[in-house]
Amino acid sequence: MKESDADGEEESISTTGATGDEDQAFHKTYQETTGAKYTSSRGHGYVLKPRKKQILQDRLEEQEQEVLRLKEMITQKDAEEEAEKEQIVAIVKEQLM
Repeated sequence: MKESDADGEEESISTTGATGDEDQAFHKTYQETTGAKYTSSRGHGYVLKPRKKQILQDRLEEQEQEVLRLKEMITQKDAEEEAEKEQIVAIVKEQLM
């Protein structure tokens, strides 16, 4: 719904969006009227839980990232070991000459 103000500008008005106080008042009145025994407001408790497929996909992505990180670490260690071997070979050659 749109409403025009004094300057002719239109503002959007929500007819369904209740504020927190209005929502609580509604639920309290509803509870008293119907004799309902619940104390929490209805309609706000549903939280979308990730599906099993999404959980598995997330785990797979995390594992792939971990594998890549470990491969990089292994490559770096191999390079360091190779450099150490070359230094040892150079030192041994110098001592033999």
